[in-house]
Amino acid sequence: MTDNKNGRSDSSLRLRKVAFVAMPFGIKPTGVKPANGPTEVNFDALWDRAISGALSTLGYLPIRADNQTGSMIVKDMLEQLVHADLVLADISIPNGNVYYEAGVRHAARERGCILLRADWANPLFDLAQITQLMYPGPPAEPTDADYERIEKALVRGVPSLCDSVGPVFELTQSRSPGDRSSGKLKEVYSEIFEFQRRLAEARLSATSGRKETLRALVKDNLLGQLPGYALRDLIPVVRDRLHWSELYDLIDSLPEKVRHEDPYFYEQQAHALSKLDRLQEAVALIETIIKTHGETPERLGTLGGRYRELARDERSRQKKRRFRGRAIDAYRRGMQLDLNQYYCAHKLLIALSERGRAADKAEAKKCAITVRAAIDRALSLDCGDEWIDATRATLAFFEGDVAEAQELIDAILDRGWSNWKLFSLARDLRSLLEHKEQQEAEALRDVLQDLTAELPVTQSRLMSEVMPLIRNSAREYEKFQPVHARPAKPGEIIVSKTGDGEETTNTAKTGDYVVKNLTAAGEKYLVGQDKMKQLYTEVEDIDERWKKYKPNGRILAIEIDDDLLDTINVGEDFFIIAPWGSEQLARAGDKLVSPLPKLNEIYRIARQEFDETYRPVAAE
Repeated sequence: MTDNKNGRSDSSLRLRKVAFVAMPFGIKPTGVKPANGPTEVNFDALWDRAISGALSTLGYLPIRADNQTGSMIVKDMLEQLVHADLVLADISIPNGNVYYEAGVRHAARERGCILLRADWANPLFDLAQITQLMYPGPPAEPTDADYERIEKALVRGVPSLCDSVGPVFELTQSRSPGDRSSGKLKEVYSEIFEFQRRLAEARLSATSGRKETLRALVKDNLLGQLPGYALRDLIPVVRDRLHWSELYDLIDSLPEKVRHEDPYFYEQQAHALSKLDRLQEAVALIETIIKTHGETPERLGTLGGRYRELARDERSRQKKRRFRGRAIDAYRRGMQLDLNQYYCAHKLLIALSERGRAADKAEAKKCAITVRAAIDRALSLDCGDEWIDATRATLAFFEGDVAEAQELIDAILDRGWSNWKLFSLARDLRSLLEHKEQQEAEALRDVLQDLTAELPVTQSRLMSEVMPLIRNSAREYEKFQPVHARPAKPGEIIVSKTGDGEETTNTAKTGDYVVKNLTAAGEKYLVGQDKMKQLYTEVEDIDERWKKYKPNGRILAIEIDDDLLDTINVGEDFFIIAPWGSEQLARAGDKLVSPLPKLNEIYRIARQEFDETYRPVAAE
C-alpha cells in the first residue's frame, strides 16, 4: 500500500494474509418472521462494526467486494476468490451471489472457506457437511454490545476453522495459489483494504453530519489505483451524503478504463446531471449508454425520467407535449423488456396520469395491474429492493387507498431515507394528487403531508443557521418589475406557480391582496394589508379588479450553493417552511432572501423569477 503522506510503500500490509468476505450490501430483508429474528439487517453496519474489526484483529487484510456488480468484473471477482488466503461467505439471507462465490472458492481451493450465518438464519438447503461459523445475529435494533459480541464470536471461531478442508476441491483441478498473479493481487488488496477502511470511517462520520472525511477520500489519489468493483461502493455514499455536483466530479475524475468498462458509473453521472438541471446533457449521456451497452429497464426508466423533467420545466406547449410523449415511450419500452421490473411500469402510470388523455387513463389502470403483480412477486421472493415500498405507496395513491398509503409512508419514514429520495417520492405523489377529484385527494393530501413534514427546513432553523450568512455575505437587491394586485376574498386559496411548477399554497385572510408578478410564469401570491402598503405604491387601474403597483422594498439575497446546502445539511432539492406557514420548494441556484430593514423572515425566490424581477442595488 502507498502511504499518502510520504509516498512510501508499507510492506507490512503486503505481508498480511488476505480475507475476502462475500456478503450482502446495504439494508436487506431477512425473510424471517418477526418472532424468529429481525425483519431486516444493515449489512454495511455489520461489516463496519464487527466483521472488518474481527479479521483485522486476527491479522488479515479484510476485503469486501460488491457482490451485486455486473459481468464486466467477473474475472476480478474470480481472482479474489481463488487467491485470497481466507474466504468468508455470510449466508444469513438467501443471497444467490454469496452462495455462488462460496461455491467458486470450494471448487478452486482445498482449504480456507468458512460459511458464516446468524443464529436466527435458515440456509437455503442442508449445509451440515460444510464448515460453518454461527454468530449471535444482530437483533432488529442492534447496540454496540451486540456488535461486540459478533466480533468476539468471529475472533474466537475463525482460527479454528480457517484451515478446514472444503468438500468440492478434491473433485476438481486447481492452479497453485502461489504464482506471480497472486503476489500482484495482494498489492491491489492492500490498496482496497485501505480504501474500505477509510470509506467505513467516512460513512459513519457523514451519517452524523460530519462530511470532511468523506470529501477528503473523494479527492485522494488512492482512487485512481483501485479497480472499478471497489469504487462502486463509494458512489451511493457520495450520492446520498454530499452534493450532486460532487458526485458528477467524482465520476468524471475516475480512470477512463473504469468508467468505460462498467456503465454503472455513467448511469450515476447521468443521474447527477439531471439533478444539476443539465437535462439535455443527461439525456445525451443515457442515450449513448443505451447505444453502446444496450437497453435495460433501468436505463430506459432513467431516460423516461429525464424527458419527464424536461416536460415539467418546458413552457412551450408543443415541446412539453413532445417531451412527455418521449418519456411515455421510454417507460413503455422499459416495461415491455421485463414486466417483473416494476420501475418503468409505475413511472409510466404517473406519466400517463400527468398527460391525462382519455386513452392515457385507461392505459394507466392497466399499468396499475402490472405494477401490482410485479410487486407481489418481488415481495414473495424477498428481493430486497429499497424502493419497493415507495412503488407500493405510489400505487396506493393512484388507487386512492388511504390506509395502505399511510402504512407505507410510515414504513418509509421509519427507514430513515435520505433527503433526495424522500423528495423524489413526494414529487411523484404530489403529481398524482393534482389529477384527482378534490374529495378523493383530500385524505391522501394528509398522508403526503406526513411525508413532506420530514423534509422542510423550518423558519427557526433558517433564522439561526442561514441568517448569519445573509447578514455577512448577502447582496442587496431591489424589485424593479411592477406588479398587478387585487383584494383577496377571505378563504380564497392561492396556488403559487413558478417556472419550476407549483411552489406553495396559501389561504387568504381578511385584508390580504393577491399579487401577480409580470413574469413569464405569472406567479401569484398573497400579501397582507400592512405589508402591501409598505412594499408597493399604487400606480393605475388595469381593469375593474386589478391595479398596477410599483414596488418599494429591498431585500438581502444569497444564492443556494454547496456551502449553504452544507450549512443546513440537505440535498440540492429541498423544502423550507415559508414565513406564512406553507412549504416552499427550494433548489440549488435559487435565492434565499430576507426583507430590509427588519430581516425578520426568510423565504425562497426561484432563480428565473428572481432574475426577471430583481436587480442589484448600486453602491451609494
